[in-house]
Amino acid sequence: MSKYKLHETLNRKKVVLFVSIEGGVLKSTSADKFVSQARASGYKVAFYDADPENKYSNYKKYQTKDSKGNIVDDNEFIGCKKLNLAKEATLIINASDIPADYVVFDLGANKFEEAVSGLKDIQDFFLSFSDELSTADLVLSIPVSNDKCLRTFTVAYSWVKGVDADEVVHPIRVVSIINEGFMKNDEALLDKTMGLYGQDKFINLMNKDKRFDFKEVVLKGSFDDQNHMKNMLEVTNFGDAISSMEDRATNIRRLLNKHKADAANLVELYVDNQISAE
Repeated sequence: MSKYKLHETLNRKKVVLFVSIEGGVLKSTSADKFVSQARASGYKVAFYDADPENKYSNYKKYQTKDSKGNIVDDNEFIGCKKLNLAKEATLIINASDIPADYVVFDLGANKFEEAVSGLKDIQDFFLSFSDELSTADLVLSIPVSNDKCLRTFTVAYSWVKGVDADEVVHPIRVVSIINEGFMKNDEALLDKTMGLYGQDKFINLMNKDKRFDFKEVVLKGSFDDQNHMKNMLEVTNFGDAISSMEDRATNIRRLLNKHKADAANLVELYVDNQISAE
C-alpha cells in the first residue's frame, strides 16, 4: 500500500478527539463545524460518530445513498460513520493507519476511557502519539460553553500524568473551543465561565507543560431561537446554506456567515503550515 500524501499544510496526520465530560455543550456541533469546513477546504477527513446519540451520522448531509436514493453503508470519508465503542475500540487506537489528513472522533461524555479500554493504561495511548515512532499527532478538542466544561481540562491533564515529559517528542495538541457567542445569551454565565477559565489551574498547567501544545479559539456564532439554522445545517453545508439564503432571512444568513467564519478559524488551529494567499 502506498503511503498517503498529506495536505500541504500538514506535517503529520491529525487524530482529533472531540471530548467533554459534560453533555449539551456544543461538542458535537463543534465536530460537525470542523469536519464540514475542513472538507470544503480540500482536506480528506474521516469522521466517526462515537456519541451514543449517534446524532450527526443520522444527518442527511452525511448519509451515503445509492443511485436509487437508498441509504447505504456509512462512509467515513464523505459522510459520517457510526462507531460502537464497545465493539470497535481498536479503530480509535489504530487511527494513525487510516488514510486521511484528519481522523475525527466525536466521543460521548465520559467515553474516552471506554475508547482506549484495549490498552494497558491510558498513558500508553497518549505516548503512542507522542514518542519518536509515532506517525500522527493527537489533538484533544474541548468545548467551553459553561463553567462546568472546565472539569474536562482537569480530567485531560490527569490522563497524561504518568507520561514522562522527557519521552514526549510530539506534544499532544489541546484546542480549547470557547463558545463566546453561545454564552453571550447569558452574560452572567459568560463572565463566570471566563473568570474561572483564566484562573483554572489545569488550563494554566497545560499552557506551560511541554507535553502539551495548547491553543485557543473564540467562536462568535450564536443560534436563532427557532433553530432554523441548526435544522438547515442538518441537510447541507455552510456554503450551500448561505447561497440558499441570499434573498431572504437576513438574520439567519448573518448567523450562518458568523458560523462559517468560526469554522474557518477553528480549522486554522489544526494545521502546521499556513499557506499564503496569492
